[in-house]
Amino acid sequence: FVKNKKQKVIENKVFVNICSCNHIEPPSKKEMEQDGQRGYSWSCPYTLSKGRADQDAKKELCMTYDIIFHPDATAQANSNNPQFQKFLCDTAIEGLNNFLKKYSEKASFNYKVMEKMKCKGGQPMKILIKVQSQSQSTLGQSLTVEGHQTKMQKDIEKQKSEFDKTDEEE
Repeated sequence: FVKNKKQKVIENKVFVNICSCNHIEPPSKKEMEQDGQRGYSWSCPYTLSKGRADQDAKKELCMTYDIIFHPDATAQANSNNPQFQKFLCDTAIEGLNNFLKKYSEKASFNYKVMEKMKCKGGQPMKILIKVQSQSQSTLGQSLTVEGHQTKMQKDIEKQKSEFDKTDEEE
């Protein structure tokens, strides 16, 4: 689904595509108690793309961002759970606002979910997601650089030994 937002500073429309990828950590919740009331505290990791210039239906300039959550998060938001959908949208806007802070801009929380629009701007932007697999962590632990020489180091050592031999011969 897609959210439509307006930036307060420059008043341009902002579209936020809610996307999913299983390389993002899944959402998690912890049971909490505050002021005698019990509830849950949610954590919902995401990755945000850089914005890209676009046009809205009226051919006016707008910006489009893609925010990527774990598929469990988007599935729960799309499963007739309006509270979780609001939580996910608010998380997306907060993440966008954290990014926009450095430009002194802010997106409004007054948004509209555009259920008929699958993705603004065609396809979501390709984003590099840092993933650490089991084999990468094992590989990193088993490698040592001690005793390893690069080609340049070997060439230097070879030249030194050749130089030392010519010194001895003289």
